[in-house]
This record gives sequence, structure tokens and C-alpha cells, in this order.
Amino acid sequence: RLDFGGKAATNLLKEVVSYRSLNVMNEPYIVEIMKEDTCFVSQDAVNDLRAAQQSKKSFSLDYVLPDGMTVFRPRVKTEEDNENLTKGFKNPRHAPQVACLTHERFMVPEVYFNPSDVGLNQAGIAELVLQSCECVDPILQPLLLSNVLLVGGGSLLPGLVDRFRTELRKVAPIDCPINVWHSPERAITSAWFGGKAVVDSGEYASKAMTRQEYQEHGCDPTRRKFIS
Repeated sequence: RLDFGGKAATNLLKEVVSYRSLNVMNEPYIVEIMKEDTCFVSQDAVNDLRAAQQSKKSFSLDYVLPDGMTVFRPRVKTEEDNENLTKGFKNPRHAPQVACLTHERFMVPEVYFNPSDVGLNQAGIAELVLQSCECVDPILQPLLLSNVLLVGGGSLLPGLVDRFRTELRKVAPIDCPINVWHSPERAITSAWFGGKAVVDSGEYASKAMTRQEYQEHGCDPTRRKFIS
């Protein structure tokens, strides 16, 4: 388990943008949209960070925040916005606010692979997948590594699937084939459909435990049922 998910990424981006550009600490919904619109996973974070330090324009992106009068949804600033954003305002300072994002666009998602960047003493998602596979019989490990499914809203970040595949290949045994599956259309609902398939299979009744069993024995009987 990694104690860093989509909400934590949003909160981290909120803190960084508030420190570097505009105060958005009380705007979690806007920052969530900002993350989806602007963030991506770097394939080489070290070199990209070096490029961002050498030239601020390398990954610089202006993001228009809603003001409730002329802008109702946050968006990436366009060429058209450069001309029209301040129209109708006698004082340009009254126009919609614009946040400037740079390397936080890829350094926030980088925590998925390097949690130590924010002080978490945990492995990245690729290492966690390998650790999970090592919990089962060695005969089954190649089968699991060849059927890895990425789900969740975080998997929709551009570049995440390719980076995850690369990182998993680095840590997995050389003789094990790696297959990573991802469906953008069902990334949000895949976990639900997986649970539904288990319930519909008929095996759920034999694996599940009753409330009375849980109160008497705790979760250990459930572990034995699922492992058996």
C-alpha cells in the first residue's frame, strides 16, 4: 500500500501552487481540475527538472482561474485569452486570475514513483506491485506480472502507463514477461466491475464470512478462505 493517492496529489499541488503562484488552499475542486488538465508523468524526471531549472519556459503553463463573471470553469490559458481576458475591465487587476505552473506539473505525479520526495518512507508503485507478487507462490508470480491492470483516476495522467511499465520492467525478474493493461474508458469503474464479477461468479458466498463469524474470530478466517 502507498499512502499517496489522487487526493494527496491534489493537496500537494494545492500547496505548491499556493506557495509559488496564487493562494488556492481553499479551492480543492479547482485544483483537482487543474491537476487533470496540466499534470503529466515524466519519463525522465531528473533531466526534465534540470531543463525546467535552466529555462522557466520549458514546462511553463498559464492556467486561468474562474471569477464567476466571465470565466466559469478553470482552463489552460490560450492565445485568445491573451487578447480577451482583460477586456471589459478598466483595471486589469480585476480580470480573472492566472496561475503559472512549471515543474510541479510533473514533480507532483513523480511522488507515485518516489514517495521519499515528500518524506514517505515507502516504495513506489512499481516496487509495491513486485512486493505483492512475491507474497504468492513463486510459480504464480510470472503469471501475475504478465497480467497487471492499472485502474483509478490517477492512471489517466498522461505518461503514467508508459512510466509504470518501464519502472516495473526494471525491478521485475529478467525472465518474467511484463504486460500492463489499461483502459482509459473504464479506468474509474474497473475496480467496481472486478468486484461485481467476483460476486456474480458464485464463489463469493463460499469465500465471504458472516457478521457473526467476524465478531467471533476477527478477519483471520477470511484470510484462510481466500488463500485456500
